[in-house]
Amino acid sequence: MASVFDEGKLPFKFITEEKPFSSCFDSSAPPKPLLIATPTVNGTYPVLLLLHGFYLRNYFYKGIIQHIASHGFIAVGPQLYSLVPSTGPEEIESAA
Repeated sequence: MASVFDEGKLPFKFITEEKPFSSCFDSSAPPKPLLIATPTVNGTYPVLLLLHGFYLRNYFYKGIIQHIASHGFIAVGPQLYSLVPSTGPEEIESAA
């Protein structure tokens, strides 16, 4: 019997979507940078949204994101925060 701790059998790939400068003018661009892992085998897969901790980066979770994708999920990790400046609450509000 397989364990959830074992790596899944599906091959996957990473997709990163950075927030381009043009996103200010393009409503289809993502509002925040995204780290996405998706199975490469054609099919329909559920999506899992992974929200990182405060003061952390989405790529810190790359290992768990790839593990989830290998089990047949599309794992999406948005980068919610940048460095928190002295106007930290404004940055936190922008992520909400």
